[in-house]
Amino acid sequence: MEKLFWFDDPKEAERIYEEMEPYLERVGTGEECELFANICSILQTARLFRQHETPLNIETARLDRLKTRLSVLAADESRPNASLYAKTLLVGMRMRKNLGNGQRLAEVLDEYLDCFRAARGLLTYPLLRFMEAIEGVGKHFCILPNYLKFQEEVQQLVAERCGMTEAGGRQLNYGIDLLSNNRAREAIIQISQARFKLAHEETLLESGRASLALGVAYGTLDHLWAARVCFLEAAQIALYSIKTMRNNPKRGYDCVIRLAWTELRLGRIAPFLAWCNFAHGLAHQVAIAGQETSGISEELERQDGCLACLFLKLSKESATELLNIEVTLEAMGLQSARLALLFAADAKQTIEKELSIGPDEVEHMIQSWKEQPAYDQLNHGLVKQNGRFSIIEIIILGVKYRIRCENSIGPQIYAETILGMIESAFADANWKNFAFVVDTVEFLITSGSSGSNPPSIDPSLFGMEVQELAWHGGMIEWMRNKPKDYTTHLHDLLMSILLFTTIDAKDDITRELADWTRNGVFDRACAVGRSFVALLDLIGEDKYDIQHWAKAAVAS
Repeated sequence: MEKLFWFDDPKEAERIYEEMEPYLERVGTGEECELFANICSILQTARLFRQHETPLNIETARLDRLKTRLSVLAADESRPNASLYAKTLLVGMRMRKNLGNGQRLAEVLDEYLDCFRAARGLLTYPLLRFMEAIEGVGKHFCILPNYLKFQEEVQQLVAERCGMTEAGGRQLNYGIDLLSNNRAREAIIQISQARFKLAHEETLLESGRASLALGVAYGTLDHLWAARVCFLEAAQIALYSIKTMRNNPKRGYDCVIRLAWTELRLGRIAPFLAWCNFAHGLAHQVAIAGQETSGISEELERQDGCLACLFLKLSKESATELLNIEVTLEAMGLQSARLALLFAADAKQTIEKELSIGPDEVEHMIQSWKEQPAYDQLNHGLVKQNGRFSIIEIIILGVKYRIRCENSIGPQIYAETILGMIESAFADANWKNFAFVVDTVEFLITSGSSGSNPPSIDPSLFGMEVQELAWHGGMIEWMRNKPKDYTTHLHDLLMSILLFTTIDAKDDITRELADWTRNGVFDRACAVGRSFVALLDLIGEDKYDIQHWAKAAVAS
């Protein structure tokens, strides 16, 4: 009989159900009733998709008879397992009937919760199976005001029964449902908490899935530095061993290609080329592994076109400075980007000669590229370079954070960490609880013999003068070897920014900090400090420098 659960011939399933139904009155357990319910569900689905025609009155009568038997079992308190199982199945039938009725669904959630609470101590009760049924239609529940409370209590019940990692999986699914319903801020809270619960060796891949989803949520809010950190973590998990990569290279590709898109939106050419090159290699591995490759070639071509749009925004001077990577672009198959760079550098005659077209045709081609959506969407421009320093700016809750850092790997990594931490921390903050008294916070990040590991922080400078964060040499080794001290330093920096740039009432700031603690904001924000390990493991230091790609052009 169990094979009927998967029966794919509705007509034959109905014939067998009609033979089984006379025995329904003898059914004595919820499990057996569930079998009948599953077959009824198959037949309902077949009718809805017009795979099999069953008169509605016959279907309704059949379900009524099943409900009657379930009600009898539910009323038999002398058998608590069977009774509760039957009650839960009845709730599930009401759920399917009311999927389009928000008020009734809210009531169904409360009924489910009553059943789950009563299941404490009943070890044979299939809590996870019922939760999976709810998650299967989670998009309908996400809009309900009582779904958050339901999820919080159910996750606690799941943790008690099955452990914290299982609860993390449930919470991750809830967060993804929120994200699919365009509720990114709420999704960030749930997904980030789930990621910490799943951060164990046996659930490492699920933790990577959580990092990827969290990155998507940040990206939805245009918090690109926070998104980048999450994609880095997801990529490291997906590619942490040759075996893991070869088993599922598509998972690694999905992470790496998002890193490339993010760096492109941030206007950082060298990191973009590093991840784009990595993605091309993984695309080859996807094909070798026999995984689905549809859309990969188109995405890589689209990335080439988007890079071209970015180059077309450059001044002649800026484009000319990048001409030393022209051969690298050609070798990587980024032909549109290469032509756009030549055009921006006023090397139009080279384009005319290579394509055997006239000046008007070149102008027409370039104009068609400028009319693409990416030309307007890539509005960050390139990261500013000023001698030996890079300048990066973001605006969060009306405050501009401006970082000037040395163009060496250590200060760059630290600058990325600060930006990711700030975006992560304020992603779901309640702006009404913050009264900022500064409009700009400036940092200068250096590394040399006069600095210290970690650098000292002078909170009184925030909003008044540039906060110099001077590291000593060997800063990366210090970060790697003293992760707890590094996390403490980042926490102190975040708290200093928070407390010395606002004049909030004590009650407001206390309330917000309590929310941050409860929602794991400090853990989430300060966790970005370990992302540099993933960066160095995956692409190393050299590929982060634009000169690497110029040298690669010479070598080729």
